[in-house]
Amino acid sequence: MKKIFMLLVACVAMVFVSCSKDDDGNNGTPFGGKQISKITYKEANGEISSYVTYEYDKNGRVIKEAWREDGENDVYNYTYESDKITVVNKYDGDTYTTVYTLVNGIITTSLSEGEETEKTKYFYNENDELIKASEDGIPYTYTWTNGNITKQTYLGDDYDYSYSEKENKTFAINNFTEDMPNGILFSYGYFGKSNKNLMSGRTRGTYDIRTYEYEFDGDGNVTTMKEYRTESGTKTLETTVTVEYK
Repeated sequence: MKKIFMLLVACVAMVFVSCSKDDDGNNGTPFGGKQISKITYKEANGEISSYVTYEYDKNGRVIKEAWREDGENDVYNYTYESDKITVVNKYDGDTYTTVYTLVNGIITTSLSEGEETEKTKYFYNENDELIKASEDGIPYTYTWTNGNITKQTYLGDDYDYSYSEKENKTFAINNFTEDMPNGILFSYGYFGKSNKNLMSGRTRGTYDIRTYEYEFDGDGNVTTMKEYRTESGTKTLETTVTVEYK
């Protein structure tokens, strides 16, 4: 499965077209702008650890997400229909399929089949903000403040998120622990509202403190993201993410 960086998926991805949904299930992104072609992840020493490329359908939605890491391919194919979205993941000779059920354009359940079968239910508040996901009875809960998820609780751990004043124009750049919810579909608005601003930091208790710094092009799209870890008062670069556009 694609690499999860320090329990935060920094999977900068996607297209920036219109955010409207039509009766055929066609859905743009929440943003307007460029399509991303490739994202590269580098360790602090400059060595490339992984990269991902994207292909899109005529409506600007990602249909193929192809990761390359440690000499292995990890590919996700997306199929969009009016009442469901199917994601097929092929990795190391195995196939994993997840079907997301849509009600009025929003995901309410998902069923994942592979080595095990997992069913997840999703719950929203009156503002169409995702507040809970229950994966085979295991809850993920989400707290929203000013249009952003500021806390995620999973297996007794709290992950607190802070945000800059910069608008989140770059699709799926900041996602959440265990990739729950799916970052691509979250940014598209299939899980209700998506984050309004770019993430500036994430903490897990007092021992895991992350901060994020960005560089932008002239249109405000992220071209580089750097993740730092602070430990015992010392700030250290962990990962550099570069974004290439079509």
